Amino acid sequence: MSPDEMIFANSSAHRKRVRKQFDYEAQDESSNLNASEKFRAEFFFTVMDNAIASFTVCFQQLTKFQDNFGFLFDIVSKRGTDTLDDSALKAHSLKLKRVLLSQRQSDTNSSDVDGLGLFDELRTLRNIMPDSVDSLLDLLCYLHSSRLHEVFPNVSVASRDVLTIPITVASGEHSFSKLKLIKTLI
Repeated sequence: MSPDEMIFANSSAHRKRVRKQFDYEAQDESSNLNASEKFRAEFFFTVMDNAIASFTVCFQQLTKFQDNFGFLFDIVSKRGTDTLDDSALKAHSLKLKRVLLSQRQSDTNSSDVDGLGLFDELRTLRNIMPDSVDSLLDLLCYLHSSRLHEVFPNVSVASRDVLTIPITVASGEHSFSKLKLIKTLI
């Protein structure tokens, strides 16, 4: 028998395998669903899972943001005078310096904000801040309009950093637009 004949002889001996179903493998139940149930199972639940995951990520980011920068908002809203004593303010200022330093992409160990300097500036600014300042943006505008941003450089840099951090998550917004599309289709 020549080698060519052996190849053809072996290829005809191949049997087609039939996959057996085991007891724990059930038939797909989605074929038994009507159109609205199928839409709900295949599309709506997927969109809802994505929206819930996006909310979870967004709330985790907001919690982290509050932990790192919330004390600046407390100082401005006048609640900081009662709730933040000097030791807590110092701890938050040093923590902010570490956070900003860890976010920096350079090889140097210098931060734009000095933790102890920020603590001293916030303590001083807490006493001289006018009553018209209600938000962190108002504080930054007040510092620049009064030309105090040179006297309080750490507060100016820290408040600019806080105000320029994006909070929204685009994937969450996409989920809402999909939910709106679903609502209009139904």
